Amino acid sequence: CDLNQIKFHQIEKCIDFLALDIDRDKLFDEMNILQSKFKELNSYREPLSRQISQYINNDARHVYEEFNNDI
Repeated sequence: CDLNQIKFHQIEKCIDFLALDIDRDKLFDEMNILQSKFKELNSYREPLSRQISQYINNDARHVYEEFNNDI
């Protein structure tokens, strides 16, 4: 589930349905903090395709260097 797709009004509907007594202002603040952290963490992560490409390139370079050293 992508946290960016969860909207506060959806959470409010759940609160109303469950008849929970929650401070909505604090909940809204916590949701914003959580979404900000999620975005920050995702910005550090490289896409899997890039990780695979780097691994293959590094492995190919290592094999090439070993081959040249054996000659």
